[in-house]
Formats: sequence, structure tokens, C-alpha cells
Amino acid sequence: MTESFDTSTRSERCCHDGKVTTHPIKVDEVYAASGVGTKVYACPGHAPLYATHRTTAAPDDEDAG
Repeated sequence: MTESFDTSTRSERCCHDGKVTTHPIKVDEVYAASGVGTKVYACPGHAPLYATHRTTAAPDDEDAG
């Protein structure tokens, strides 16, 4: 899942190469135990590498064995 938005006043760092892009595309969200989340962005050139939405949750203990 990717999301683009008006970037006329916004720039973000690409999660792939760390360069600043003025056309960020949201490629993931990282959640913390506190409930505060962070959006992860990529530049248009690297966004296809993150085309599927990934989860950052740990696997269940039942599935680990």
C-alpha cells in the first residue's frame, strides 16, 4: 500500500538511501508499545521496492516452534 499526498511544503528522507525527497510516498508505519507510530517514506524511485505493506509486529510464540 502506498500513499502520495500534497508535498508542496513537505520533504522527508527516503528510507532506502536516506536522501531527502520533496515527493515522499508513505510505504510503511512503525508502531511502538506506547501507541505512538511513525510513518516511513520512500522517494518515487524506491517506493516500488516497498509495494507491499509490511508489519513490524513480532510473530506469536505459538508460531515460532
